[in-house]
Amino acid sequence: MEPPPVAPPAAAPLSDSTKLSPHFTLGELTVSATARARGISNFPPTEEMLENLRTAAAGMEKVRAALGNRPITVNSAYRNEEVNRLVGGVPNSDHTKGFSVDFVCPGFGTPYDIARKLAADASLMQDVDQLIYEFGRWIHISFAPQRRKQILTAYYKPETGKQKHHLPVVQAVNPETGQLLG
Repeated sequence: MEPPPVAPPAAAPLSDSTKLSPHFTLGELTVSATARARGISNFPPTEEMLENLRTAAAGMEKVRAALGNRPITVNSAYRNEEVNRLVGGVPNSDHTKGFSVDFVCPGFGTPYDIARKLAADASLMQDVDQLIYEFGRWIHISFAPQRRKQILTAYYKPETGKQKHHLPVVQAVNPETGQLLG
């Protein structure tokens, strides 16, 4: 008689401290002040989205290396549909799929400095779907599988108020007004 099969060890439960890569945790890539304030869980609901977050974390490791291995502050990454709607995200946002990260890296420089550095890094850009310098205040980067290598600047025009516009280059933006400089 053969001994009964041994069950594989159970996977460790996921928590905010679960490492998705050497420098990025699940908590960092699901952080949301809006979700916290509203009492909404922003935990990724499927294994597929968790894999997408691992893809984003691997991409962010390359970003960190390109920025001299300086620490990165994630402002927003994964957003469930409710959180995305509450923050004014577009319905088809890569944030809702776990591919996008909004961040700053003060130890490297301003968001403008970061955008210029990353846009010029051909090796990094091979893995990037979108790199957007947003309103002079942060960087949005998507590692979605389309890999369009799209580089944009998001800004406001004085005549249209808070309507978002894009330029297909990295252009200086006033971080206080979100309007183009010069």
